[in-house]
Amino acid sequence: MDQGENRQNILIISGVIALIIATIAAIYFVFFYDGGGEENGEPPTFGETSETREGTNPERESDRESGSGVFDPESRLRLVHEEPTAGATTVLKGSEPPTSDETETDTTKDEFVRLLERESSHVFDVDLESLEKERLSSTTIPRIHEAIWTSGGDRVILRYLDEDNQTIKTYTAALVEKESELEAGETPFELSGEFLQDDIPQLVSSPKGSEIFWLDSAPTKTTGIVSAPDGTNQSAVFSSSFSEWLPQWFSSGTVNMTTKASGRTDGYSYDLPISTGQLERNIGDEEGLTTLTNPDGSYILYSVSGRSNLSVHIYNTATGNSRDLFIETLPEKCVWADTETAYCGVPEDIGSGMYPDVWYKGQTSFSDSIFEIDASEGNAQEIYSPSETDSENIDIYKPFISESEEYLIFNNKADMSLWAFSLDQTEELIIPGVDEVDGL
Repeated sequence: MDQGENRQNILIISGVIALIIATIAAIYFVFFYDGGGEENGEPPTFGETSETREGTNPERESDRESGSGVFDPESRLRLVHEEPTAGATTVLKGSEPPTSDETETDTTKDEFVRLLERESSHVFDVDLESLEKERLSSTTIPRIHEAIWTSGGDRVILRYLDEDNQTIKTYTAALVEKESELEAGETPFELSGEFLQDDIPQLVSSPKGSEIFWLDSAPTKTTGIVSAPDGTNQSAVFSSSFSEWLPQWFSSGTVNMTTKASGRTDGYSYDLPISTGQLERNIGDEEGLTTLTNPDGSYILYSVSGRSNLSVHIYNTATGNSRDLFIETLPEKCVWADTETAYCGVPEDIGSGMYPDVWYKGQTSFSDSIFEIDASEGNAQEIYSPSETDSENIDIYKPFISESEEYLIFNNKADMSLWAFSLDQTEELIIPGVDEVDGL
């Protein structure tokens, strides 16, 4: 074999290796990373977690044993589950029937966080008042990257990579109560369901969890499909030649469609009424645009970012005007409590880098304070600092408001542990008796 043939063979082998590397890179950017216009995919909800919890209280082990600190059910900030959590919701469970001297209002329901572990897909209920934990299901599906709860916590959609580490699997499952008598240590439920089609890039639940909206991406067309949580009653409601969308189902009849964000790329945000399937533009030509629409569509919280800068604004959809909030954060760290009030994790320090890309890729991590946002007034006020109060550095991620509206629930993006923060700031007012007042 002469040198020319050797050189040709080397070029062929190099080309094959390059193609394999490019294919792997493409899969990563389509499925794991939400940082770049038409080339990149969703943020690392299917992400890596750190093995250590940096900057936290070194006395946590003794706190665990004594039930103090974030293990104290009476503390405002509570650690619900230390293991990485793929997704959570809250459910209300009825208490014992009232006695004769109790009124109907005395029979308040207990609130539980229902969560699914990433590594095992085991399901737990955690009482938000006592932090007592019950394992509901031990059905094991390893390495779950995302769990989307629907149907009032009775059904969950599991998202993960198949054994080939390429194919996106979507399994929609119900919590089914076991009919046979339980053996010692056996859980009362199991997960049972069916698969949706492979390689669904994005899937979101309706506000009440009764339907899901997901994207079917073909080489030349992306279709938006509405269906029941189990995949039945499918209806195509949207079609676009553009594929890089992040949907958010914020009201019963409308989905927000925002282009995937990068600080290097101008982003655009649209409303998509399901009844018409036609995009209606609201915000555009903004670098690194990410959005969060309130429940009635009257306000959009959005951020604009780039290299070493990050700004947050409130867009009034009725007037078309925006107001600056003078905080630096991302809408992915926020949640609307009602049509005018939002809660956000706001980093105490923003390092250098291209945002939101570096946060999506896990190249930077934040230590957040909790802020309350008043959209009508355009105000943002700090209400709690985990680092100052609890010596906990928490990078708030996937926040949501509990069913009772009394708690803010969120992951710590650093390790995907699950936390609860009490929004109830009322304290019992103790009025002294006459004989307890000095001078009387």
